[in-house]
Amino acid sequence: MKSTIFVATLIVAAMTTSADAEPDEPDGRRILQAVVAALPTDPLDISGDLLVRKRRGVPVHKRKFEINLNWGALPPVAEYTIRDGFGTALERLRVSHPKDADEQIEFAVGAALNPTTPPPLFATVQDTEFTWADLTLSFLWWDNGKRVGSDKVRGRDCYIVDVPAPPENNTTTGAVYDHVRLWVDKEILLVLKAEGRDKNAEPIRRMWVRSFKKINDQWMIKDMEIQALPADQRTKMTIREVNAAE
Repeated sequence: MKSTIFVATLIVAAMTTSADAEPDEPDGRRILQAVVAALPTDPLDISGDLLVRKRRGVPVHKRKFEINLNWGALPPVAEYTIRDGFGTALERLRVSHPKDADEQIEFAVGAALNPTTPPPLFATVQDTEFTWADLTLSFLWWDNGKRVGSDKVRGRDCYIVDVPAPPENNTTTGAVYDHVRLWVDKEILLVLKAEGRDKNAEPIRRMWVRSFKKINDQWMIKDMEIQALPADQRTKMTIREVNAAE
């Protein structure tokens, strides 16, 4: 379940896809490996806002977030903290990825960030549309990704990769993914769009990138949105600051 929020994810509405992949293109496993390899290895501190809005744009509530990334560490580690509008801590999830072993997850809640049992990865985060699996982009590290075609997203050429959910993830409560379909930019290796789908290949949740920019030679997401389907509301994630960690 490795990830970063930001290299990678998400985009515009449904698009026509090809069922057959071109033979001269890399397979799904190699595409996902390339996306992971493009993640920043220098420690970063990222902060921003999560804004939940009704379908007509009416704000519901706002949360702040902080992400501390150190994918260059051994083992790689990332920490995600959710705060209320006043800056008080609500939840924190820390994930590390030992080589050749399952990820290690730690979770804490409340202003004092007291350790407690981690939630299911498909549990939603603080009444937003994000689940922890979405926020951490855990699907980038699932096995057996298969390239199923190519498409354009916002005029950019993308690989389409279907990634089956691990069996243990299908026992969680809430929205359960049978697989995730990813649209990966062929040039900059950013996931521009993602859909969590059920066993009938119907989208359950859709994420898409609205804008991205290059920071210190790394492509980073600036704004992205996510909504559950059928849609009643959506959550916009806006990155405010990206700094080198001290």
